[in-house]
Amino acid sequence: RHGVVTVADAMQAGLTPAQLRTARRSGDWSSPVRGLLVAVAAPATWEQECAIAVLATGGVLSHRAAARLHRLDGFDEAPCEVTLPRGRTRAAIDVVMHRTATLDPADITEVSGLPVTSIARTLVDLGAVVDDDSVEQALDDALRRGSSSRWITTTLERLDRPGPSGPGALRRVLARPDR
Repeated sequence: RHGVVTVADAMQAGLTPAQLRTARRSGDWSSPVRGLLVAVAAPATWEQECAIAVLATGGVLSHRAAARLHRLDGFDEAPCEVTLPRGRTRAAIDVVMHRTATLDPADITEVSGLPVTSIARTLVDLGAVVDDDSVEQALDDALRRGSSSRWITTTLERLDRPGPSGPGALRRVLARPDR
C-alpha cells in the first residue's frame, strides 16, 4: 500500500502498541492521520497520498485520480480524489472528496494496490470535474484498449440522473453525431 498501513492491520500482523509507539518515536513511522502509519523509508509519492486518503476515509479513488490510475489519456497529472458513500464521516485530510448515493461493488476494482472506481464508472464520473472533450479523450482511450462499449453504456444508464453531474457529459459525448 505504498508504505501506508492502518494501526489495526499492524496490530493484527503481531505488533504491540508498545512496539508501534517505539517505531513512531524512533522516526521509522509517521502518523499523518489518526489510525494510520506511514513508513518513513517509503518514498512520498502521489500514490502514497492516495493510499492515505482511502485508508483514512474508507472511500475509493475516483474521478481524475481513477483516470490517472487507469492510465487513461489526458490524466497524467491529477489530484487525489476520493468518493465516499453518503453518510460516511469524512476524515480531516486535504483531498478532493465526492459523495454518492450509489457505489456498487461492481463499480470498484483495485489498481496498484488501491481501491478505485472501474473504468466505466470513472468515465461516468469524469464529466462532473472535466469538460466533455476530456471525457471523450478518456472514452476513446478506454475503447481502444478493449473496454466494452456495452459495459460503459450499461454503467451510464444505471448511474444516470437528472441535474448537473458526470453522467450528462458522457451521455452528450456518446450522442455526438460524429461518433
